[in-house]
Amino acid sequence: MTQKPSLFLHLPVHKTGSTALQKALFVNEERLNESRFTYLPRFTHDLQHDAMSMKAGKELRTLLSTMRGAAGSRSVLLSTEKIHLLEDDLIRDFLAAVTEVFADYDIKVVVYLRRQDDAFSSFYNQIVKFGTITATVAQAFAKYERFFNYERYLRLMRASLREEDDLVTRVYNRATLVDRDIVADFLQVIGLDIDLPNWQSPVVNQSLEKSVFKLKLAMNHHLDGSPPELIQGLAGLMADVSSQINKGNPDTNVLSGLERDLIMERYTASNRWVQEQFLSGASLSAEEKSEVEYESSFEAVLPAVLGRMSRYFFHIAKT
Repeated sequence: MTQKPSLFLHLPVHKTGSTALQKALFVNEERLNESRFTYLPRFTHDLQHDAMSMKAGKELRTLLSTMRGAAGSRSVLLSTEKIHLLEDDLIRDFLAAVTEVFADYDIKVVVYLRRQDDAFSSFYNQIVKFGTITATVAQAFAKYERFFNYERYLRLMRASLREEDDLVTRVYNRATLVDRDIVADFLQVIGLDIDLPNWQSPVVNQSLEKSVFKLKLAMNHHLDGSPPELIQGLAGLMADVSSQINKGNPDTNVLSGLERDLIMERYTASNRWVQEQFLSGASLSAEEKSEVEYESSFEAVLPAVLGRMSRYFFHIAKT
């Protein structure tokens, strides 16, 4: 009897090592093919299958059907971190479409969670880095609070899948990941025993050092309506500055201790449910913090930012 192919959906919350995992799968498509798997790289944008989160109804089912056809008889790996930011009815529609189109596949959903204060600090850092938002911590948290309620997300997942064990939940904490690496951890979770030889695991999608972050947040007041290429260029150069601070170990935390405590208080009850239902009672543990041996300040980062901006705009002027 021919074994059914599998569909593994990697649907984590934001800032759980997704970019690193997606890059590893993307660049190793040939290696995956040798094991009868495919990441379907031609359906990705910025390494992930984010089109799945942008369509609904008939359009979504058409996209998924096209992806299934492209996979042939191979098992499929799909990844996007944007599903948890959808409204409830769109998450239900997404999962219904998946189970309809891939009805004869073994379907597993893998969700990585991260302690909310760490996750939101990193998420807020990134939306300031890549965008033009000017919201304070309180304003941004009020807007995105419900999307970091993991009970909501996991209840929707569990109710929409065929069996309870079709949903695999992991905590993103480097101290507890297999080999302290998201790629190794994910491959073990899905039972794929292969090496990905073309993958190196440096920092991917560098967060902004906290003084660089404050500078970018201030700049955003004047960047609304700017060309996307300019916004992307500024994000890149400020990430580059950040990566050089403190010998490559910048302080990227943008929340105060009080803000972290208030965020975690909001999720006390829902986290208790998640821990009991999915984590065998274990907590969403705090992450290991690297020793920071420097004092962050505008005076320290401004010359480096201005230097890179000068080179960037000189390049733009020449082209």
